[in-house]
Amino acid sequence: MTMTTQAALEGAKQKLKIRVVHPRQMLADLRDDIDIERINKSDAEITQQSLRRFNQVVEAELVRPDTEKSLWQYVYRYSLGVRLMEPDDDKNEDDNEPPLLVISAEFCAYYLSTEKLSEEEAGAFAQDNALYHIWPYWREFVQSTCCRLGLHRPVNVPTYTITQPEQV
Repeated sequence: MTMTTQAALEGAKQKLKIRVVHPRQMLADLRDDIDIERINKSDAEITQQSLRRFNQVVEAELVRPDTEKSLWQYVYRYSLGVRLMEPDDDKNEDDNEPPLLVISAEFCAYYLSTEKLSEEEAGAFAQDNALYHIWPYWREFVQSTCCRLGLHRPVNVPTYTITQPEQV
């Protein structure tokens, strides 16, 4: 992380106040030929794959009619996912066997600011910090979805840690 990126991040952290986190899309998709009890009773090792993707930040100016002062709203959108795959020891790499289970969601974190962020500040905040606020909602969604499905095998969604910026 360069010094200017670090300064942009600090500026964004000082200006942005978290308002709320909402899910935008949620999905739990069990493969058609799979029964959840088959997964629970299987001794086979199941591979877990994860997805973490920043989609976009949407900026909007909100004018307060009582004071005619502006507030700025920033909405950070992320797609997150986890899928369980059968071991592919004896499968061809070209074989595209669908996952046993896919759990995915898109979350939006809403922030307010009394000042407009620079493009650098908005981008720097997207790297780790907005996802930090979304992560507990993601973990809860995965765990409650597994519980509702009756899945007893652990699906690991670790705690989220922000990467430490390099010292320049």
